[in-house]
Amino acid sequence: MGNNKERAGNNINSQEVTVLIKTHEKSFIKKFKIDSIDAGNILSSNPKLHKQGSSSLYDSIVVLQVLPCEDNWILAEIVWKADYQKEKEK
Repeated sequence: MGNNKERAGNNINSQEVTVLIKTHEKSFIKKFKIDSIDAGNILSSNPKLHKQGSSSLYDSIVVLQVLPCEDNWILAEIVWKADYQKEKEK
């Protein structure tokens, strides 16, 4: 969003603020490392996560937003696919 850059010689110092805002009533934010098992599951062509209390090993999800952060961390807004589909049917 905001961007304040200063140039000193060959270096560029940047102070940026980026915000991840929830866009779905039943979504949640998940933080994970880019090289983690969660990253492989969330960023795949068939995204999925383990849902506590679920009888299946993994449940399908819809990834609404992804925000790369420092040190190989990622924030993602996620909603369970079943909840997303219910909302679309309304």
